[in-house]
Amino acid sequence: VLLIEQGYWLSLNPIVQEASQWLLLLTDPRIERGYVSVPQVGLNNHKITQPRAKGTGGCNSHNAMAFIIGNRKDFDERWGPIDGWAWNDLSPYWNYINNTFTHTQLSADDPMMSTLLKSAEELGYKYNPNPNNLNSAQGQ
Repeated sequence: VLLIEQGYWLSLNPIVQEASQWLLLLTDPRIERGYVSVPQVGLNNHKITQPRAKGTGGCNSHNAMAFIIGNRKDFDERWGPIDGWAWNDLSPYWNYINNTFTHTQLSADDPMMSTLLKSAEELGYKYNPNPNNLNSAQGQ
């Protein structure tokens, strides 16, 4: 398999190298492709931005370095019939990732994060400090 991506230069951009600046990448025309959805009837025909990055690594360059494990039911009911893709088959890999790499979480005291958490709470969502905990509601 040969994968050709647009330009190595993106990885040299200081904004790409500083994870806390990832939002700036979403509006930089040198990096962002500018894709939008078709008009959405349920949203009064508004279009939804579809972020896609140019350069080596593509969207990995502007995904905020987020990693969230999907819901257990999705793996067992949707992907489980595919050999080796059930929850219990994949759990060792998630444990490896969680135990091997250093993770930095944005503090709930951060102004942006506290606003986001407050908004989610007002919508009835409960705060889950670690959605990748394999024993959390997300992982059950």
